[in-house]
Amino acid sequence: MTHVATFKASSGYPSQRVIFEDESFTIEGSGAVDLPTLMQFADRGELEWVSQEMRDWATERVGGAAGASQMTSVPAGVTPQAKPFYKRVWFIVLAAAVLFGACGLCAIVGVLGDSSPETPSTTASNPASDDASPAAEPVADEPTEEPAEPAPPSDEPEQYGVGDTVAVSKFEYTVNGVSSTTQLGEDRFSMTTEGEFLLINVTIKNNDAEGRVMDSTMFTLHDSQGNAYDADPSAFMYLENQESFFLDNVNPGLARTGDIVFEVPEGLTGLSLEVDSGVLFAAGESVIIELDR
Repeated sequence: MTHVATFKASSGYPSQRVIFEDESFTIEGSGAVDLPTLMQFADRGELEWVSQEMRDWATERVGGAAGASQMTSVPAGVTPQAKPFYKRVWFIVLAAAVLFGACGLCAIVGVLGDSSPETPSTTASNPASDDASPAAEPVADEPTEEPAEPAPPSDEPEQYGVGDTVAVSKFEYTVNGVSSTTQLGEDRFSMTTEGEFLLINVTIKNNDAEGRVMDSTMFTLHDSQGNAYDADPSAFMYLENQESFFLDNVNPGLARTGDIVFEVPEGLTGLSLEVDSGVLFAAGESVIIELDR
């Protein structure tokens, strides 16, 4: 259950809260309301939203024609590979500078070698003999070693794993552990799968100077075959003492710890977790964390 907005005192529902639960909106004390009608109240200035990100999320959701599930899921895909270092502008400029510097150094060394004076011959002065002593042999120039070209910096991304703390924009992520099961919950209130549920326990901290929205859509699971899996946003309801990551607004300096649940086929290997910098307009920057599986 998530509080998304409150009606103003001057509206027809003075000071009543709007709640989002089980993919539907409800006006507390009055009943259900559909999203288009809710947005009409907002356009007339009768609503106060919990946050601007919450209003942006509702505006995008009501504008879509494919359904709410498509609006809340992160598009699947592989993170683009970085451009090889030998195609980057800085590497081309650096290589050219080193090449011209080496050529210039060789030219200077050649000019200095050609202009070196030869060692004069020495003649022994001997009044009793007219024979001159042989001239001393010239000293050979020492070979000059060309400076070695500096090795290009590594273009490989830094590797992160379970237990590492990773900063992504204003959020700080730590993967605490990974477990799996075939059933969430107990007795009648439970959920099962023909594959397995992968539970990734994470801690997320808000390092911004203002409140930020956390959501399960900030996480994507990748396997060794290049497949991408979205998190199940409703799975937390079947877990005991589980904090909700569904559009949760977290104040500065605070953190949330809980399980992100993925429903996947059994036996996946080479798993990694992609964590994003936020939701909606705050998204876009991501980091890969390798999992011990």
